[in-house]
Amino acid sequence: AAFYGGVGRWAVPAFLLCSGALMNDPDRDLPLKKLFSKYVPRLALSLCVWTAFYEFVRICGNWGAMPLSEQLLSAAKNCLHGATYYHLYYFFFVFALYLALPLTRLAARAPEAELRYILAIWLFLGIVVRFLQYFWPVSRMAGFLHYYHMPETMVCLGVGLLGFWLRQHPPRSCFLRCCCSSPALRWSFPAHGGAAPPPGPWTSSILTPSVCSRC
Repeated sequence: AAFYGGVGRWAVPAFLLCSGALMNDPDRDLPLKKLFSKYVPRLALSLCVWTAFYEFVRICGNWGAMPLSEQLLSAAKNCLHGATYYHLYYFFFVFALYLALPLTRLAARAPEAELRYILAIWLFLGIVVRFLQYFWPVSRMAGFLHYYHMPETMVCLGVGLLGFWLRQHPPRSCFLRCCCSSPALRWSFPAHGGAAPPPGPWTSSILTPSVCSRC
């Protein structure tokens, strides 16, 4: 169940990959003033709107089960404490991605060897170790791994940086190039505001310059 759930829930990783591919581009002008006056407020407003919407739905679903005043007080506490509806978790990942852009953009400007080293450390601590910690003998090293465990928000930063690296180094595999050029990945990027891209053949993508001509 966990495997199929991971395979089916690809939208958030794809969103982080595509966002990182463009936002970490050194040629993109992104001063701190623009980051905190444009992008971060938009994210905060979106989170507030969707949180209020789901609290309203929750109140409607519990109508008559408890006094309205208590439901409104509970909704206000949930908003203040960040206890949002469960699938809004990705907002906090995107917040982490955007707040760390000044740092990840510095990493994107690093020499190729250093950038690969950063990605290798992220891949090992953020992906491999987090996966192997549930299997013997790594599961017996909980005390040791505690010092190297990478939080989920830090993993998201690495996903964004990986998106930038993949854009600079398009996959050579025909299958991987077509996957990166799929309309699904393009729809995941916020440039279209969550809507479908304009009609027509997809001759380019975010992560790869063009679709393989052999496919």
